[in-house]
Amino acid sequence: EGLSAPAAEGILDFLSVIANLKVTKRTGWVDHKVHLPESIADHMYRMAIISMLFTSQSSHKALDRDRMVKMALCHDMAEALVGDITPHMGVSNEDKARMEDEALRKMVEPLRAGGLGHVADEFYALFREYEDNETPESKAMHEIDKFEMYLQAYDYEKAQGKPLAQFYSKARTHSTPTVVSLVDALLKRRAQLPVATDSPVATPAPTTPTTLTTPTTTDTPPT
Repeated sequence: EGLSAPAAEGILDFLSVIANLKVTKRTGWVDHKVHLPESIADHMYRMAIISMLFTSQSSHKALDRDRMVKMALCHDMAEALVGDITPHMGVSNEDKARMEDEALRKMVEPLRAGGLGHVADEFYALFREYEDNETPESKAMHEIDKFEMYLQAYDYEKAQGKPLAQFYSKARTHSTPTVVSLVDALLKRRAQLPVATDSPVATPAPTTPTTLTTPTTTDTPPT
């Protein structure tokens, strides 16, 4: 049996908003004039893949891999409406948390209206679990989130010769063994790059935060 008409309409409305994640660029890379910066969806996808690899290690067998993969795909979902808010934008942590919570609630409303409240609840629960950062899975996901950023910075440094040292500022603060090992291996590779220096990267000019409306996006790379 297929979907009811209201359920199908609700899913289409929800997916139309989710599509913003595919074209909304990550703010840090845009501010640093990276050519063809990744989208929010790009970041979440590689986090999901890392999660699958991460929990294959015996030291992490107690972690729920499926839940971590789902969390990777949901943790930045609210950015489809509010955009990628960074510390340089002058938005307090409290306001950022409130904006994202309100956005996620708004995003899943079409699912509820279509009779898919249990699905809406799952998306919201995964988002909240990541934000609350209290479970072993959510703590691991926060470290994976940072590692994926380091890896992306390395990708840009290697391909574009652009020093991005600022993005590694927390690289030596992790405690999860697998993340520590991955970071160590990555930093050894980075040390071989011509851009690898201890010189700080200038702080980018602040970007104006997005409000709770669908962001205007473009695939045109920054000049």
